[in-house]
Amino acid sequence: MNREEELKRLRDQMMADVVPLVMQSEDIDSRFAILLRIVQTGNADANVYQQAYETAKKIKDQSERLDAIMALVDEIDFEVGVSANDQESQTSSDLPQTDQTGDSSVFVDSAKPIIVN
Repeated sequence: MNREEELKRLRDQMMADVVPLVMQSEDIDSRFAILLRIVQTGNADANVYQQAYETAKKIKDQSERLDAIMALVDEIDFEVGVSANDQESQTSSDLPQTDQTGDSSVFVDSAKPIIVN
């Protein structure tokens, strides 16, 4: 076994030890911070993401809770390769479009136009 393989194996052992330990912590902020660090390693399974999410929902301060949940969303987006451009194009394609004259009473659907009186 080469050095890189040994280090990866050791890291995996450490990660297997860390998750149960961190879940025993009663300090929610500290627990979330460590779970987020685990997620950011890129080696977290869905269970760690779920535990981080459940922990984030327990953060008392609403602003900090929002930041924590959005940090997880960002990590998931990064993991699955979703970019801000993908989200923008998806959002704008969900909106009704007007016809080419700009008449807002005529909405263009890809299947058929709908005229609103």
